[in-house]
Amino acid sequence: MSKLGFVFLSDGGRQIMHMVHSDGATLTFDGTPQEFLNDDTGIDHIIAVLAGEDVSTWSIDVPDIADNKLLQILPVQLEDMKAVIGIDDHYALLSKNEDGTRLVACVSAKVMEETSQTLAVNGINADLLIADYLLLKKTSEANIVRTFDDDSRYICRLSDGSGFAANKLIINELTPINDIDELGLHNVSLDSLQSLNLLQGRYKRGVAIAAYLPFLYRAAILAGMLLLVWAGSVFMSAQRDQAEANALSAETEALFRNAFPDITRIVNMEAQARRLITQGTSSAGGAFLRISEDIFVTVANFDGAVLEGLRFNEEQSSFFVNVSFAVFSESDDFLSQLRAKGLRVTEGGSRQEDGRVITDIAIELAR
Repeated sequence: MSKLGFVFLSDGGRQIMHMVHSDGATLTFDGTPQEFLNDDTGIDHIIAVLAGEDVSTWSIDVPDIADNKLLQILPVQLEDMKAVIGIDDHYALLSKNEDGTRLVACVSAKVMEETSQTLAVNGINADLLIADYLLLKKTSEANIVRTFDDDSRYICRLSDGSGFAANKLIINELTPINDIDELGLHNVSLDSLQSLNLLQGRYKRGVAIAAYLPFLYRAAILAGMLLLVWAGSVFMSAQRDQAEANALSAETEALFRNAFPDITRIVNMEAQARRLITQGTSSAGGAFLRISEDIFVTVANFDGAVLEGLRFNEEQSSFFVNVSFAVFSESDDFLSQLRAKGLRVTEGGSRQEDGRVITDIAIELAR
């Protein structure tokens, strides 16, 4: 059985509070993080542990769809359950329960960033990130344990797999309360924690660069020398090509003035040309007619598609469209057909309402 090291973080993920490793019993490590990671400790995997106050979990009913699609609608499903709604909250899909429900978690982006920075500064590349109360065993009743750092602080794992952290005044309403030894970290396995990992999406486990800095030092010096050689060659090449570049610039300016004789002052030739062409298209109503026709034709190609809303932004020559589908796969095919027609399509998000999937889309002509 592999030996696990647990790094407990403070509220907000700003600092490391204490480190624990399992060797037949739960043992607290009093050294530095670097010593904790030393080969002498024999630790095979590092588990970073967030304070339960920073992690909200729920056991909810979810539709039987792929996880990537489920994450798109999860913020809407949890909107009524969250006390505070963050624009950039991090969501994670955790373990599946026997009754068909799914354990899900939400952590603020600020806490995730603070945690990532704290671990990186200490050279720790954690295999998993777990809420402290999820280390408790799930039982048929509430499992409550007093924590390491504070006699008045307790963590609780509920029977549905979710949990929370609370002070003694609140937790006194629940019994029984177990001693810290009941946390039983020496009996926890890496496999049992995999399905509770918060490191998903943009926070998925990467490489701890700080741990490899000694090996990168010589490579950095060599790269610097190569950069100097490359810069010198580029400078010489630029000198040789300067005359040709000046001639090409003069020819381009002449073509621009010939195409737009009313323009007397050139500031940014590329931007001015793009704006003038776009204005000409919009004034003729070309963008409106072209995009709207493609939208109606594409909707007609799907028996289960319904055009719920349509709005045209004259200044940007773009449409904002709400389309509902019977299944998620139709949404992907719909977007692909629009792009195949040469349109620039941006998906704003998807949600479920009354058994249908509603997708918000921004559409404009490809530039």
